[in-house]
Order: sequence, then C-alpha cells, then structure tokens
Amino acid sequence: MKAFVKLSVLFLGCFVFLGCENPECDDTSVCLAEIESTWALTEAYFDPGDGSGSFTPINSNRTTTFFENDTFTSSGSLCNFDVNDQEAMSGGINRTEGLLEFPNCFSNTTEEFISLSYSISGDELILSFLCDEPCQWKFIRVYDL
Repeated sequence: MKAFVKLSVLFLGCFVFLGCENPECDDTSVCLAEIESTWALTEAYFDPGDGSGSFTPINSNRTTTFFENDTFTSSGSLCNFDVNDQEAMSGGINRTEGLLEFPNCFSNTTEEFISLSYSISGDELILSFLCDEPCQWKFIRVYDL
C-alpha cells in the first residue's frame, strides 16, 4: 500500500510539474527563445537622428537560418542595410554576447570580423546594424529546425 501511495504521489508530482504553464510564455512558440530556426525579414527600422524612426514593413525575400552548431547562413549580405543585396553569406553565433559574427566585408577597416547584435522576443528577432543612428531589421520565425 505504501508503494502505491508513493507511486501516486510521484505520478501526481510529475503531472503537476509538467502540466504547469510558464507564466512568461503565452504559447509554445513564445517559450522557444532559441535562435535555431529560419527567420524571414519583414520590417526595417531607420532613425534619421531625431528619434522619429519606426519599424516599416518591407517586401523582401531575405531569410537567415541559424543552426545548433552556432553558425548561420543568410540569403543576402549583412554587411550593409540594403534589403536587396543578394550576396549570400555565413558566419557564427556568439550566444553569450548575443552577436552574429562574420568575416569583415569592408576594405576600409582592419577588423577581421564584424559583429552585429541580435535579440529574440518570442517569434521575433531584431538584428542591429552598425549605423550612426539606430537601424535594425525585424525577422519573424518561419520554421523551427
């Protein structure tokens, strides 16, 4: 009988533990803060310097895919803010710092790599470029790997 009670308590504890919702998650996709996915570019943000900038929807076929081995590929260059640039590229992910790192594409600097910061909130990824004024791209998750 004691074994039955212990097993019942264990089962109930597992059920309660696994059945509880995370208060920070509205649904399963919001709980997936991992970067491993394919992301589609949907909006661009550029501030002219007076704080009046905002995200604007854009028409782009640009996707970026992030892999579990801390690498990424992009269907266009991340060296500039041009959504029409079709030069594919790849690089690494520095999860600790929240950075995408790829070989330097600018001849006027001596840096070996360029680093762009990223942040994830639910199914949105924001990539911040190296601009004098804030400029960012917003991606949405389109496929979990």
